[in-house]
Amino acid sequence: MIYLVSYPKSGRTYLRYMIGKYFQLKHNLNEIDILDYSIYAKAYNCNDGLCFTHSTFYEDNVRIPFDNLHMKKTIWLKRNPYDTLVSFYHHVKYRKKQTEFSISEFIRSLRFGVAPYIVFKSQCDLLDNLLVIDYEDLVDTPELFLYAILKILGETPDPDLLFKSIQLSSFDNMRKAEVSGSVNMSERSYIDKEDTRQLKTRVGLVNNYKKYLSDEDIEYIDEELHHYNKWEQSIANRVTEVLRFN
Repeated sequence: MIYLVSYPKSGRTYLRYMIGKYFQLKHNLNEIDILDYSIYAKAYNCNDGLCFTHSTFYEDNVRIPFDNLHMKKTIWLKRNPYDTLVSFYHHVKYRKKQTEFSISEFIRSLRFGVAPYIVFKSQCDLLDNLLVIDYEDLVDTPELFLYAILKILGETPDPDLLFKSIQLSSFDNMRKAEVSGSVNMSERSYIDKEDTRQLKTRVGLVNNYKKYLSDEDIEYIDEELHHYNKWEQSIANRVTEVLRFN
């Protein structure tokens, strides 16, 4: 089994949709369950299945078992923290309806903001058998990463199916599928699909955060990440000193 970890709103649905669309086309499967087909790759003559784990630190019952991932094949789907937090804000406020915070309050909160993002990042940084995929690169060259992941799963990708899968997994097509219900994507019946802020397929653009975050918000996130990076470098330097001593 290969594990894929991601923080909420890091592009997991987009990647699952592409993988699922590939297997759906190849095996003539029902479109509505596309997001599940990406999980059951092993059933389609691949060597390994792909287990998508998630991080929802504000819900104690949904946590990634990082201790179990050491020495296991793991993919980290990573998105820049600014877009991640903006998208997560819309998800929590408008889709889940779990906060009345402004976006500035949201990114500073210990429950939702940059703090749990850094906790998640620190756990991923400790994993050893890890492949990192940046969402921004995935959007830029989806054919490269879809091909790579299918190969990792043990599939011999069909080029025609691969490019057709990517075409049918465009953001516009995913949004149409979510709104129409042709793909099982909106898990809560009370979601108002007329309100795009509530959709899984809300925007998906790269560097769209600048429309929502103030200069002060961006500076706050930068400072928090700087503190983490400084701590991480300090630990690395100490490890280097110990190795030299030995």
